[in-house]
Amino acid sequence: MDKETFLRVVKEELPYFEKAAAQNNCDIFSNVDLDNDGFVDFEEFAKMVCCCACASNVDMEEACINMRRNKTDDL
Repeated sequence: MDKETFLRVVKEELPYFEKAAAQNNCDIFSNVDLDNDGFVDFEEFAKMVCCCACASNVDMEEACINMRRNKTDDL
């Protein structure tokens, strides 16, 4: 997909990702377009989705660990 389509999809389907990228002054498209051909193909898009899922999983695990620590500290 071209840049315009990609950014529309990210905005509609991954608003949190778009917001985080904006806060970090990150050009999402150029980071996902690994071969710099001006398009994001299926493999590039799949890699981005996998990275998002892994990052989300790490964040969730860390939050659970912190919650357990806080709960133990309260005892």
